[in-house]
This record gives sequence, structure tokens and C-alpha cells, in this order.
Amino acid sequence: FGKYMPGVNEFIFNTVPVYNKFRAPSMSLVMIQLLVPLSAGLFLSHLTNSSAVIDNKFFKKTIYIFGGILGVLLLLYLFNDYSSPFIDAQLKEFFDKNQSGGKNMSSIILEATKDQRKAGFGSSLIIALVYCAGFLAIPKLYMNKTIKTNVLIVLLLLINSADLLNTGSNYLTKENYVDNEELISKNFTPTAVDELILKDQDPHFRVYNASSEAFSETRTSYFHRSLGGYHAAKLRNYIVTGK
Repeated sequence: FGKYMPGVNEFIFNTVPVYNKFRAPSMSLVMIQLLVPLSAGLFLSHLTNSSAVIDNKFFKKTIYIFGGILGVLLLLYLFNDYSSPFIDAQLKEFFDKNQSGGKNMSSIILEATKDQRKAGFGSSLIIALVYCAGFLAIPKLYMNKTIKTNVLIVLLLLINSADLLNTGSNYLTKENYVDNEELISKNFTPTAVDELILKDQDPHFRVYNASSEAFSETRTSYFHRSLGGYHAAKLRNYIVTGK
């Protein structure tokens, strides 16, 4: 949640053991990534156990829980204004300052951005509904002996893989796969300054790149021993000497 829900986040940060050892609040999601698949595996192990007893009451409770969560999400979809105060303010300021007729342009872009957020939320909600239905229907078919254990496992693997691939495609598309030579030529061709520095054969120096954000960019490290570059832990004090 970070700064968007400080009351909750600060309470967890100061109360839950070891939570404050994480570099960022989002790192705690690793615990969820471990516990949810583990819980799912334990459920499937119990479901496929010949001596296990899972009655219809369990599935009714599960349907109510899933339905309740989806119902809350549906209400958010219907009544959300899809604004983001921080980002929207930045967009408005940028277009108001940097373009003629900027106020009109910023209004158009902000409205389009809100429509895009709503469309993304709506499509995600439909996908969630489909997956929930599948993950409820398949175990139910198994309980009714309509399908066998092998079919149960294959179907769940297919649905799970489809979800992973669909989510992954939002972040890693075919545009991300670039020919190695093309990538190097676009991003790692040495400039005149790089070539000049490389003439110095003395290894006992580091290069500080003042042409950009030195402690975020990584290009310099491709050619030289860099003083900057990204690292989670940064030095506070530097001693700089020159020839």
C-alpha cells in the first residue's frame, strides 16, 4: 500500500515481526506468492485423497466468498471516478505549461486516461469472473466423479498457465525481444567522450556521468568503471580527485 494507505501500511510495518526488514513494502508480497500456491496445493492434495470428505456446504461458502469479492469489485467499477490525483495533476501541469491550447489538450488527455483505466478495470473483472468460475466448476466436476484425477490436474494446469501467460503478456511482449546487434547499436555505441576515456589505460579511476541521473543510469558501466549506476544501497559521501 505504501503512501496510498499509510494508516494500514505503517501499522503493519511497526507491528508485524520482521516486516520492517524488507527494503520496500511491496517486497512482503513474496510471502503471499509462497503461501497462496502452498494453500492451493494442500487443498488439491486433500481433494484427491480418497478418504477426504468435502461436502456441498464447502462449495457454497466458497461461492459466497468469491461472489462477495467480485461484488465489491463490481461496485468499485461502477462508482469509481478513475482519477489519480498525483498523476493527473502532473499530466495537467505538463500540458498546461508546454503546449499552446494546453488546457484544452490536458482535459482531453485526462478524460481519455480515465476511460482507459475504466476499460482496463472492466476487462480484468471479466477475466477474474471467468477464472473463478473455472476454478470452482472443475473441482466440483471431480467431486461428482464426472472427471478423473488426471483430467482434473491437466485442466487446472491449463487454466493456471493461461492466467500466467495472459498476465505476463501485459509486461513482456514481442516488442521486448530485440536482436542483440540492434540492441547494442542503439544503446551501447561508444560516444566520442567514451572513446576518449577508454584511451586512458590507468585502471585506478572511476567515471561519473553528469549528463544524466548518475545513480539511475547504467550505460556508463558498460564501458567504464562507474562511480554511479543503480544500486539499492548508495554511498553517502564521496572523495573526488582529478588529474
